Amino acid sequence: IAVNTTMYGVLDAMIHPLAGADHPEQLYGLRYFGRFGKRLGISGPDRTLQAGGKTYSAYSGSFYYANGGTIERGDVARHGSVTVIRPNFFATLGVPAIEGTLVPPRDTVAAAAVAIISDKLRSELFREGASPLGQSLDIDGKPFTIIGVAKRYAASTQLDHDAWLFPRVGGGAPVNIIRLRPGATKEAAERELALLASRIALAEGEPTSEARFDLTPSAGQFELQQFHWALVAAGIAVLLVACTNLANLQLARGLGRASELAVRSALGASRRQIVAQLVIESGVIAAAALVIAVLLAIAGNAVVHATIPANIGRYVVAPHTSWGMVTFAAVAAVLSLVIVGFIPAIRVSRVDINSLLKSRAGTGAHRSNQRVYGALVIAQVALTLPLVCAAVLLSVSAAHLGSESNRKTERYGFDAHHLVVASVMLQRSPDAPTPIAELSAALINRARAIPDVVDAAVAVSNSLHNNTFSVDDVDGGVREIQLPGRGIQAVSPSFFRTMGLPIERGHGFSDGGHVETTIVMDRGSGWTLWPRSSAVGRSVKLGDAHASLPWIKVVGIVGDSLSDDARQFRRVRDTLRVMDVFRVM
Repeated sequence: IAVNTTMYGVLDAMIHPLAGADHPEQLYGLRYFGRFGKRLGISGPDRTLQAGGKTYSAYSGSFYYANGGTIERGDVARHGSVTVIRPNFFATLGVPAIEGTLVPPRDTVAAAAVAIISDKLRSELFREGASPLGQSLDIDGKPFTIIGVAKRYAASTQLDHDAWLFPRVGGGAPVNIIRLRPGATKEAAERELALLASRIALAEGEPTSEARFDLTPSAGQFELQQFHWALVAAGIAVLLVACTNLANLQLARGLGRASELAVRSALGASRRQIVAQLVIESGVIAAAALVIAVLLAIAGNAVVHATIPANIGRYVVAPHTSWGMVTFAAVAAVLSLVIVGFIPAIRVSRVDINSLLKSRAGTGAHRSNQRVYGALVIAQVALTLPLVCAAVLLSVSAAHLGSESNRKTERYGFDAHHLVVASVMLQRSPDAPTPIAELSAALINRARAIPDVVDAAVAVSNSLHNNTFSVDDVDGGVREIQLPGRGIQAVSPSFFRTMGLPIERGHGFSDGGHVETTIVMDRGSGWTLWPRSSAVGRSVKLGDAHASLPWIKVVGIVGDSLSDDARQFRRVRDTLRVMDVFRVM
């Protein structure tokens, strides 16, 4: 019962995630498609939404804090998820404050200097029982005063953050959240928003066919996959195995009491009364089992919540503790009572009073009962064997996936166990350009000075001109390859050594060398670009053939530690394409 109740809690969390907001089904993400700002200004959609409101009661918005979100207090520093919100953000969502207030001061200058933190961040920065209200913390080097605490919910994109800030003076936040009125449907809201979008387009002098609002449900929801149904089947199988075992024991116990039941029947007890007595006895056990199972399920939920690492919290479904879980446990207990108590009671109540009283043989060890025993044992073994096989296979697969050799030879192609990756956010300044090469060298030297650091490297992503990659073909022509969304990496000379990636052909980048007319690419990219010849010595252009860019020579091919099976799998899945191209920083 406890196993099935816990499984119900997991599935309930998948289907009905805790969004944290009041009536989350009324909340929708809002996005405007179309041009605006030429005549109406940047707040054009905002003013247009104010003119409507038949199907929606409120709207608000937020956007991610672009500076990176490094949160510091005292000697504690961590990277956090920070978002900038409108003043009515929490009121629109209907989220109450755990502590303090979620409404900023009316003065925009004062509002820009305050912050609201999540309960999770509070537990990390403040000792238990200490109030964070009025305390200060730094976000990317700027001080903010804490005015309130809100609960963080992983299932809600708006509430899955560590801190919420308000726009700086002269700034604002977009409109991307809308709350529908009670009883209003999404279709009715879309019709009203379509009319408002046409108003915006006409005011901007744009075609109305290109303007529209898009509504998406705000509360996240997990999609049930085949594996989840396998978990459900496993939970039911565990219940049936236990019930079958207990039914066998109950049947044997009841048949052992056959003489007693025969005496009761001879004294005038009806078959209904005998069945009722046996079921009541089983019912007392089932009621006790229900209480213990609910307590075990609640304890299991607490263990799951406590053991989920913070950095993967939103990717793990934690079971819910609710009255629905108690109801489900009660249903499971009733089912168990029917299987364990009622059916064996029916069987045991079929007694032959004369033969039992004459022989006093109450063991029930005759062919009919032996067949029942055998059927129950066969059912129990049949249910148990698939569970044992699945558990062994799942354990072996989990151990294999978690092993260092699997990560190296099947997933990444290099040993990621000792690698630490950090992102450095830089603000572009046209007045004082950041010398990336000098900054990278300084970062590498500081990282190498840390105890137990063997080596360090820096990689910076660069985009391709027109999302195009040009190569000199074997026959002397030029071939253009479209790579939308792809780019190259400018890396420090120590990159391949730090990553543990071998140079299979040619050579890599030498320390101190900064030759920008040479590149290194991975094996799969070389095979894709020049399937009939070696990539070393060929030339490429980081743009289309007509771009005024230099031709760059391929001087090396970087390999990996993938197994032959993993490499063949990638080839079949068409993942061996232009993937990793490197130039020296």
